[in-house]
Amino acid sequence: MNPGIGSFATKEELLAQSDKTCTKCGVVKARSEFSCRVKKGRWHSHSECKTCANLQKRLWYAKNTEYARAHARNYHWVNRENILNKKTKYNSSHREELRKEARDSYWEKPEVFKARSREFHKANRETALVKMRSSHLKRLYGMSEAEYQNKFEEQSGLCYICKKPETRKMPNGQLCRLSVDHDHATGLVRDLLCAACNIVVGLVFEDIVIAESVADYIRKWKGRADGN
Repeated sequence: MNPGIGSFATKEELLAQSDKTCTKCGVVKARSEFSCRVKKGRWHSHSECKTCANLQKRLWYAKNTEYARAHARNYHWVNRENILNKKTKYNSSHREELRKEARDSYWEKPEVFKARSREFHKANRETALVKMRSSHLKRLYGMSEAEYQNKFEEQSGLCYICKKPETRKMPNGQLCRLSVDHDHATGLVRDLLCAACNIVVGLVFEDIVIAESVADYIRKWKGRADGN
């Protein structure tokens, strides 16, 4: 069986062939300058070089931008589950490699990334805040934003201990959210506390004996202040 002229068993064998003339620009170029594909189990190189092919794609996209975007949106919507599964699987199996690439990319031009981050946060303040909150909850407590909101509604937006709303404010004057209290030894997420109560729990080292002693001490002097 004749495998066909210009077809090869492996990609390496194809790239090892002599230079080729691009049918578009007429320039003789190395085989690596041509995209290649597998057809019926054999490797073939395109007739146009990568430069000409990319130029044709850009020209077509410029003339058909809306169509191309609509087509892409429709494709991603119809195949969203498959795309997400593939992306999740790839990211999971290449986690360290992707992290290294991200770090290397950042440290090559840190100022560029910082400027982009500032511009994004300035133009998308609310979106950025929601994203940071969600990331913070997931990273520290394994909790989703929806789970936080459910807990917040269960407590009617009040601190579980003092039954009062949060009063602490951020530098911009906006009220802080209730803090997620958790067991530092086991990581078990407990309830939502205001900043003051969360600090108190930490200062008594979560020790019931100390907490009761503090309560007795307050009762003792509170009674004297009231004249009892």
